[in-house]
Amino acid sequence: MLQAAAPPPFVQTAPAADVDRRLGEIVALLSGAGDYEATFAQRFRTEIPKQRFDAIAAQLRAGLGKPRGVWRIERYNALEADALLDYERGRVRVRLTLAPGGSRQVAGFSIIGTAPLQDSFAVIAAEAARLPGEVGFGVYALEDPAPRALAEHHGEAAAPIGSAFKLWVLAELAAQIADRRHRWDEVVALARPSLASGITQDWPASTPMTLQALATLMIAISDNTATDTLMGVLGRAAVDGRAKALGAAQLPVLTTAEAFRLKHPAAAPLAAGWAALTPEQRRARLADPALATVPLDPALFGDAAVRPDIEWFASPRAMATTLDWLSRKGDRTTLAILATARADRHGLAYVGYKGGSEPGVLSLNHLARDAAGKWYVVAASQHRNDGAVEPSALANLAARALDLLGTRR
Repeated sequence: MLQAAAPPPFVQTAPAADVDRRLGEIVALLSGAGDYEATFAQRFRTEIPKQRFDAIAAQLRAGLGKPRGVWRIERYNALEADALLDYERGRVRVRLTLAPGGSRQVAGFSIIGTAPLQDSFAVIAAEAARLPGEVGFGVYALEDPAPRALAEHHGEAAAPIGSAFKLWVLAELAAQIADRRHRWDEVVALARPSLASGITQDWPASTPMTLQALATLMIAISDNTATDTLMGVLGRAAVDGRAKALGAAQLPVLTTAEAFRLKHPAAAPLAAGWAALTPEQRRARLADPALATVPLDPALFGDAAVRPDIEWFASPRAMATTLDWLSRKGDRTTLAILATARADRHGLAYVGYKGGSEPGVLSLNHLARDAAGKWYVVAASQHRNDGAVEPSALANLAARALDLLGTRR
């Protein structure tokens, strides 16, 4: 609804009296009182005039009643935080950034989700079912012998997951490190570049990288070149075997460069009938020298899905199985890497995350541990072949589920 910068990459427990004070002022403004000019910086007031802010505040009050205060604050540092605001009939998740310097006015503020007061996993799953396109959603308690669904919608249905497949790569890396076939501090040469996302596609050829650095880039910023480098180190057969054991619905596991090339029109003969091929037939086509001549073209993607049959596929249950494996078999470094991509803790002791997105595809996968040491997964996916997926609705549902886990006793 309102504009703000992206969340910072880590949580810092520095004193944040200014954040607390400004949040209190925002609650007053959302109630219809307060001093708009004193709270918000000039640039924000130019972009979001008070009349527009008041209209949004009135809309929130109409749906949720009067704001009653700040329910929880997730501080990133002295200037940035997420918070849950308590209303009579629900809660509102907000994000704010204060301006540096003496004024500490609010430079960025956004409303990023709402939840009814009597929220539940079943209510959230039912709302997921009403989203456009094909949607899968599940909240799972990680128990023996397998994850147990607390609420689910199409939890068994395989769907495209985009870069969330990188969890399989992380799992195989963790397994090979546990078996002492590799080490986190082992240095390898960066492979040939793929397309963004990421940063290493622009780095010098064969830059030396530790496996831990590659894995961190793969999870934290979904670096595609780092991912492909790791897959080359681990071996296709090993990654495929791990992915199959964890519930992958289509093999082989493509590198990101292979996926981008197969989606290109120039690869049409190699990509023809891809979904109907056997894994062995797909591997044979990937080995065809003609594939390497297909350009990596960032202009390939627009608003709609591109060759949605050429993807990585898994169900919410399979993603829960994957994160369950990582919670049990991953070492401290593995879990630390998983936690680099998300800062908002939702009142939980630990939150790890890996998502995936491209036109028409969205996948959100959270691993959580509560204060009592119990582990959970929130896994969600949405795809549509006729247009882009708006991520905010599904992300808000996942955030609400995590909030409930954070208050679960």
